[in-house]
Amino acid sequence: MMNETNDTPVIHVNGDVSGQIASGQTVIQTQTPGDASQSRERPVTVLFWAANPVDTAQLRLDEEVRTIDERLRASEHRDRFDLRTQWAVRYSDLSEGLLRYQPEIVHFSGHGDPNGLLLFESDDGNSHTVSIDALADL
Repeated sequence: MMNETNDTPVIHVNGDVSGQIASGQTVIQTQTPGDASQSRERPVTVLFWAANPVDTAQLRLDEEVRTIDERLRASEHRDRFDLRTQWAVRYSDLSEGLLRYQPEIVHFSGHGDPNGLLLFESDDGNSHTVSIDALADL
């Protein structure tokens, strides 16, 4: 969906997304009443990408995905979501994950650098930077 005032992509989401960052896209939070007659045939796939290269500080990625899973399962619309995970994600894994799971939502959890690049893993487990533009092209 495009913003009415320009060609910026706009994502409408239901629920509380405070504290979340969307890079390169505008996120508009909306509250809409659920309508059972408009239910989807298949759940919304959420793909959780986790990367914590060995040359970076240790993160609690397992804790983060557990919290996301708990909140999804506790929600009224828990049957509308299918949470999938990919761990120690390398740049070469990104397109495969998108093709395999065909997610509507991708959540990256890991490190970034001061230039706005995300740190995925290289084949040897060290940092491999990926730009937001490269991810958008996928």
